[in-house]
Amino acid sequence: MESQTFVPKGLHHQIVALEAIHVPIPTFDLPAPYTHTYTEYQTTSRDETPERIKDATVVICTVVGLDAEMLDPKVSPNLQFIAVMASGTDHIDLEAARRRNIRVCNCPSANIDSVSQHAISLYFAARKSVVKMHNSVVDGVGEWKAKGSVTYKMRDGDGKPPLTCGEEVIGILGYGALGKRKQNRPTHTTH
Repeated sequence: MESQTFVPKGLHHQIVALEAIHVPIPTFDLPAPYTHTYTEYQTTSRDETPERIKDATVVICTVVGLDAEMLDPKVSPNLQFIAVMASGTDHIDLEAARRRNIRVCNCPSANIDSVSQHAISLYFAARKSVVKMHNSVVDGVGEWKAKGSVTYKMRDGDGKPPLTCGEEVIGILGYGALGKRKQNRPTHTTH
């Protein structure tokens, strides 16, 4: 008779990451007596989802939708936990999960850095008329060739050039995670 390790029901988890392409998935070190099997997919389409989650107790996703159909016990009978590696849960049918007592967690502050960087980049793109300048150069009309320059398109309504970074102060005010965030800045010492 072949020796087998006995793992009581509920102590072994089948963890399935549906979209490792977006963010690095952490490694798992479950405390005894829990064990796990981990399966990772770079991407998952809606058609692939049922097959990939059919044995899962834990699903990790970012944008793959888990609607009532996917959360039906016939499709995901063992599912106990959904970890969303993003700030939102709009792609998860929370009511269907609640009916099955499937816990759902997200990462509410996951995109603070990218949102703030994006906001600042949009500010500078607008301030420097990047799209307007780009279109003036590549539109095929040759306005920049005919006039020698299109820098006049960057000027404010009063005809003045845009302020430089040294002339402006930018800040973020608010009561959300981004507005309340305190940046721990490294201290530099001079020897």
